[in-house]
Amino acid sequence: LMKRFFHNCLVLPLVVGIFISLLMVEASGSGLEYNVSEEKNVRRKAHIESIKMEEQQMIHNILEDFYFATGGIGWTNNSNWLNQGVKLVDWFGISTYVFGGYEISLSNNNLTGTIPMSLYDFDSLAFLHLSFNPGLTGRISSAIGKLTKLNSIRLSSCAFSGSLPSQLGDLKELDVLDFSANNIIGSMFKGHYTTIDLAKNAITGTIPPDFVSKSIKYIDLSFNHITGSIPQTFLSDAPIVHTVDLSKNKISGQIPHEFLSKSTVMNIIDLSQNELTGLIPANFLQSVSSLFAIQLFHNELSGSINKSFLSSLTFLKIIDLSQNALSGSLPLEFLQDLLTIESIKIIDLSYNEFSGMLPVEFVEFCHKKLCMKDVIFRFDSNETSSHIGIPNALRKDIIPSSMAYRLARAPLTHFVAVNLFIVKLLMS
Repeated sequence: LMKRFFHNCLVLPLVVGIFISLLMVEASGSGLEYNVSEEKNVRRKAHIESIKMEEQQMIHNILEDFYFATGGIGWTNNSNWLNQGVKLVDWFGISTYVFGGYEISLSNNNLTGTIPMSLYDFDSLAFLHLSFNPGLTGRISSAIGKLTKLNSIRLSSCAFSGSLPSQLGDLKELDVLDFSANNIIGSMFKGHYTTIDLAKNAITGTIPPDFVSKSIKYIDLSFNHITGSIPQTFLSDAPIVHTVDLSKNKISGQIPHEFLSKSTVMNIIDLSQNELTGLIPANFLQSVSSLFAIQLFHNELSGSINKSFLSSLTFLKIIDLSQNALSGSLPLEFLQDLLTIESIKIIDLSYNEFSGMLPVEFVEFCHKKLCMKDVIFRFDSNETSSHIGIPNALRKDIIPSSMAYRLARAPLTHFVAVNLFIVKLLMS
């Protein structure tokens, strides 16, 4: 009995006390762990805020350099620039991109000077749009390769010179490359672009076979000094390309049979004012039913026109094959297709070597359109072979018509070629 009493009075309370102590230690340890975890979160947040502040200060410094390097005090609009009291996105021309990154959009804003090297450290820059600032000069540095988030660069109608750095082709996020109307020299290189505009520069060399990817939509290399032939695989696997302008260069050779063979949304093809030779491929326009304009004028193309040349085109507004060496009679199917295209505005087959008679219904169609002032139709100076005849019944009615519809034996004194400006005007 004494033993049981001893156990209940002394041992049992001791055991319970030890158990309670252990529970208290465990609870204290859990609280300590919670406090440590909370402290880590606070430190992490503070570190992130510190990084953001440092990044904002770095961007501020870069933009400040840019401001002074490009004559910011003389800009047309420099609202809030260098104002420490407002957010960067409230500076004129500065905004954030919806998927992250910044945009500098200061086109037509009287920027002068050169792009400072510090701008190439702006690693969160996604859009750089500085077009129509003719006072911007200098070269584009190879350091532009550090702008890995760059999605669009539009620097057209400025005064940049030198060759473009090949590092531009390594920027995998770069969709839009526009350096048109500058003083750029050098050759071309492969890129991942969907839009490329290098028109009105002094680009030389040949077109690389892998110059563009299958995601290309718009390409304008006009008014340069590009030589060589169009690569056999160039744009042969470009299903969404809608505009191709290679005009006013020195491109030679034949038009490849696979050129644009997979394009289904093509609007404008302009290969004019080059040195292209040979036949127009029979399947050249078979897949481009949405075509608005085809311009092949001022080349050295020869042979006859395929009867199915226009068979798939229902929205065509301009066809200009003038100033070539095309010959033979015009296929009846070709002329009938022209009759069915209600959107047609310009038909120019002048300065070739066509021969034969025009069907009466086609002449009547042209006469009707001319009387409505709805079409420009030229057939003049097809005189190497026998002249295209006009049915006698219509001769007296057509000869006095518009100067645009001339079938004169002598060359025109004044000839104005239809250009892409007119194409865009008619498309608007």
